[in-house]
Amino acid sequence: MFTKAGRQSAKLTHTIQQVSDWRTWVEENLDSARKLMPYIVHPLGYIFIGRRNDVGQAEQTLLRQIIVENRRLFRIHSLDRLLDWGKDVLNVMGKDGSLSLQTKALTHRDLRRGLPGDAQHYMRHFVPMLTKTKRYPKEMLEDREHIDFDGRGV
Repeated sequence: MFTKAGRQSAKLTHTIQQVSDWRTWVEENLDSARKLMPYIVHPLGYIFIGRRNDVGQAEQTLLRQIIVENRRLFRIHSLDRLLDWGKDVLNVMGKDGSLSLQTKALTHRDLRRGLPGDAQHYMRHFVPMLTKTKRYPKEMLEDREHIDFDGRGV
């Protein structure tokens, strides 16, 4: 993501420009964009680049600055984040590929009875993941305002 001199790499610069170009195209061609994505207004770009272990402290600082300055335009995640999300999906999906959690909203009466077994199973996997990464629901919601490379805290 960065050169040895600590500058933004050409690859990262090009990727950010691609996101900017796409956002501009959507704004200038909103009718066409809405044929593909009916509710699109101001799209948020996602950039997946690099690996967590390849980002040192100095790069973290530079990356954090880029992310904070552009948080309304795009998010930057490592390729490792895709793996994390894949594992989360696998925890929700059964081994046979069927959805293991129900897809309907629970009533107040249902909720008073407690979480269904499949939801409890998911939470047993989800909560340890939050604890391991030190990301909790409050901080996850704050990501909409302040986000850094793979949730390490700004």
